[in-house]
Amino acid sequence: MGLWALITATFFIQEFATTALVLVLAEHSNVPLWPIHIIWAATTITGMYVGYLLGALLKKRLSKNKFVERMDAWADEITKNLGGYGANVALMLLGIINFPYLNAFIAAWLGVPMNMAFLFTFIGNFVWYLLLWGTVLGLTSFIHNPDIILLIIVAAGIFAHFGVKIFDRARSKRRKK
Repeated sequence: MGLWALITATFFIQEFATTALVLVLAEHSNVPLWPIHIIWAATTITGMYVGYLLGALLKKRLSKNKFVERMDAWADEITKNLGGYGANVALMLLGIINFPYLNAFIAAWLGVPMNMAFLFTFIGNFVWYLLLWGTVLGLTSFIHNPDIILLIIVAAGIFAHFGVKIFDRARSKRRKK
């Protein structure tokens, strides 16, 4: 029962490395895959629904705030620059790298209809889910020790973190020149 709660909790958070580690543990424990897929779909849809409702509610309640007026102007400019289908494509691409509840919140704030926001966020998040399973199944097919897989995922996360920091630092130095 504890593993199922852990799987559900990591799918609500949807952070790649942590979710990959939990799925490696589930794969190593021979947990059936269909319940995991159903939990992913349910938590993703629930997160999108809550995010969309919060985005719509906060936009409505805070509509007379100067900060919100600036955010609305910024959102209108983004929507104008993206064009007719740009917001949908952006939601799909953000779904791959971002959290579904945050994408739905942004979509509600931008005024994207709920069905379109859900469709494109879900498609993007489904691509994320496929990449996650590709990583998990790839690692577990070549390396059978979950402790080594844990070290590989942690090391990859650390290298990615420092790689991004070094890239940002180099980019900011080029901007200053």
